[in-house]
Formats: sequence, C-alpha cells, structure tokens
Amino acid sequence: MRNVPEGVSHKCEIWVYPERRRALPTANHDHLEKWALPHPVFERPLPASALDLLWRDELQQLCSSLRVSATRQSVMTDMVAALRWHCTGKELTRGICRLLRARQCKEADPEIIERTAA
Repeated sequence: MRNVPEGVSHKCEIWVYPERRRALPTANHDHLEKWALPHPVFERPLPASALDLLWRDELQQLCSSLRVSATRQSVMTDMVAALRWHCTGKELTRGICRLLRARQCKEADPEIIERTAA
C-alpha cells in the first residue's frame, strides 16, 4: 500500500487485499470504507452434467418439486430428459443445489434444509 490510512500508526505493517479498492477514486489513501461486494446471484446455470450428481430418489424429488411427471417406475435417464425439456436453467440450478445441500453424508457437514414460511 502506498499510503497509510488515517489514524493508523506507521510502525505497524499494513496489507490491503489488492483486488478491490476501498478508497474513493479521488483520494490518495484508504479511508477504510466499507467494501462494496456484489450480491451473490445465480449468473449462469449449472452444466448439463450437474443432474448426474443426484441420486435416483433426489431426481424424483426434483421432478416432484418442479411438477415434472415422474413415477416410481421412471428410470433416471427418463427423469433427466424430462427435467431438461420442461425446466429452465435457473430452476434446475436452484433445485440441484437445494438437494445437494440437504443430502445426508456421514463424512460431511450436517445437511442444510431450507424452511418455507407457512
């Protein structure tokens, strides 16, 4: 960093992550302004192979939640084809991520289950 922020002793070592400038464009030094981080949003859908990450029961749950026709006798390839045909990338991305977060694994962190307001 070229200049030391106001109120900071010159005896300490200062390091500011260089990817995001925190100072105003007209200032020569950093006023330790709040970082303007972008809001996390879905910018693009997952690749088509992301559906292969789901187990059969999860695919059936996804079909049910997105109102895509699937029965207990439906095989995974039929469900994947139906999901790709009837759903948008945004719907599939959110559904896949929701199911993967809710997956129970002994070796992993506890599952994350979204609650809907009733």
